[in-house]
Amino acid sequence: MKKAMIEKALELINQDMKMSTLGLVDEDGYPFVSATLAFKNTGLKEFWISTGLDSKKVACINNNNKAGICYYNDRINFTASGTAEVITDTQIKEDMWEEWMLNYYDSPTLELYCLIKVTVNNVRIFMNGENIDLAIDDIKETA
Repeated sequence: MKKAMIEKALELINQDMKMSTLGLVDEDGYPFVSATLAFKNTGLKEFWISTGLDSKKVACINNNNKAGICYYNDRINFTASGTAEVITDTQIKEDMWEEWMLNYYDSPTLELYCLIKVTVNNVRIFMNGENIDLAIDDIKETA
């Protein structure tokens, strides 16, 4: 059942649920939650978000890199927690660049443009009235 839930979660994330929420901790220790477009993922292990270096998301990560990401719809709730990292490496930004980003930034080499990489430590999937909790070792083995 665990493997089937993971596969279904990945299918829905990759096909149906691009919008996500990103939870961070602000400079005063309070939660900061932002609707984001987690546009790429590596299984359930890494999630990538584009933003600007001047965003509150980046300020939060620079202060405290603990993060949570959530996808949901009427069939599934996928919540992961881990650590966030601000990526400014030009080559990575160019490799991750997608056409829709032109709505926000002129170029992947623009200094203001950056990426957030969320590396997952654990996951909770709720589907069909059932919860499943996965630690990073479970995620590596199954996803």
